[in-house]
Amino acid sequence: MIASHYVIEKILRDWGNIEAVKEQFEKFARRYPEDREFQEIYREFQEYLRESTERLENIKAMIYRERDMKRKTNEIKNRGPNKRKDTDLLGHLQLYEDLQNHTPEWEVTLSHQDHQGYH
Repeated sequence: MIASHYVIEKILRDWGNIEAVKEQFEKFARRYPEDREFQEIYREFQEYLRESTERLENIKAMIYRERDMKRKTNEIKNRGPNKRKDTDLLGHLQLYEDLQNHTPEWEVTLSHQDHQGYH
């Protein structure tokens, strides 16, 4: 059996809603398997959906990569050189007793040999 022009009109009426068009194509493709022209159009539509999905996934991957790059750039930019944990937001040095669970970022130990020659 051949799909009538009413079938085509039904698909065209829903054309703005891709999900509805997909449902219509699937329904009528099952109903009219002998209509070669309609089946060819349906295959083209399926190919379009497949390519669009792949392209959309590629774009999504690009967006994720861009987000990650911007995040890393922002972290590096905000970190600054030699940022210390024992400073407040304005960069003022805080007293150790004001810091909870303070662990110094670095330790400096000088031995007697370190001072030799600096008399």
